[in-house]
Amino acid sequence: MAEEQDQPEYAKEQIDAYIAEQVKANMAAIQQAEAANRPQQQQPDDKVAYEKQVREVLDPIYGIHVDAANFNAADAKDYVDFYNDDIHREYKEEVEAAFQLAKQQGRPTSRNTLYRYILGDTYTNDPTKFTERQKAIQQKQLDRASASGDVGGGVVGREREAVAALSDVTKVDPNTGKYVMPLADMEKALEGMTF
Repeated sequence: MAEEQDQPEYAKEQIDAYIAEQVKANMAAIQQAEAANRPQQQQPDDKVAYEKQVREVLDPIYGIHVDAANFNAADAKDYVDFYNDDIHREYKEEVEAAFQLAKQQGRPTSRNTLYRYILGDTYTNDPTKFTERQKAIQQKQLDRASASGDVGGGVVGREREAVAALSDVTKVDPNTGKYVMPLADMEKALEGMTF
């Protein structure tokens, strides 16, 4: 019995406090170990991760509108690039109809690709008619170029008439320094002329 008296007696509260303290310490150690083993999450300031998170939230809502805006910009650029060249003007209605159809079907393509398809298809269907149409287009272009040409000393045909009308319009009275022809007559003489 002497041995039993050497050991101090502990109250139930002391034992419970000791157990609670040990449990807290063990839980803290487990949490630290889990944190060390867990892969590091990327911080919100990491641009790639942030953009990915934003895209995951916004794409289902606004993605279709952003895609439409991007397509409209590409469409406008393609339109300007394609019709900037006079050669395509004669096939504009056919190309635009094919482009709009492809766009509605969700398969847009460049106007140049459609133009080449239409040219090939037209040639395949009727080579003679295709050749005649191409010659007519070239003649139109030559006529346009001729009409907009410089009215110089070696003029012929319509240009000669234009030079005659221009010489009448530009006559100046040496005494007054004013044009001889009234403004209304000048406009009438120069009607339809381009410079």
